[in-house]
Amino acid sequence: MSVVLGTTAQNIVSNVFAQHISSPHQRFLQGAAALAVQPSVDYKNKEIDDDTRAVSVARTIGKIVAGTVVGVAVRAGSIGLIKKMSQRLDPSEIANLKGVQKLKTALTLNISKLPKHLQEIPAATLDGNYRDTFGLILGTVAMLFTNFLLDVPLTKVITEKLTPKVRAKIEKDKQGGMDVNC
Repeated sequence: MSVVLGTTAQNIVSNVFAQHISSPHQRFLQGAAALAVQPSVDYKNKEIDDDTRAVSVARTIGKIVAGTVVGVAVRAGSIGLIKKMSQRLDPSEIANLKGVQKLKTALTLNISKLPKHLQEIPAATLDGNYRDTFGLILGTVAMLFTNFLLDVPLTKVITEKLTPKVRAKIEKDKQGGMDVNC
């Protein structure tokens, strides 16, 4: 079964999400949704012993928080760096450089080949999208390193701090308090 978007849905996706929700925003929303759902799934898993369950909940929260914080920071930082670097280039100066005319011709976007709803997007937005894309590529390369240098140690610290609190909450629930909110 394929999903087909109508014209209204296409316009909403291309005009609202594509233009106003950047990669750092998307990563934040993904982390918020994961934090709302995943820890409670681990907490309610009665098929494992309480100690394993406590560590699982704490580790899940640690992974989500660390991944979200580092992911948002790296993405936003990379996009900001590319925007700052690209703002120094004046388009009129680039057009006068030798050999750039062929490159400019090759990179010119043929608006008429785009779908109708995308033809109405201003050129400045498209330029901004290119910068965001280069920033995202830089961020992806940076995240190959930050995953090991920042995410893993931060996850470990958060897990160590939360595990005793989750254990205490599980014990409290076993002794009569049926409140499952952590």
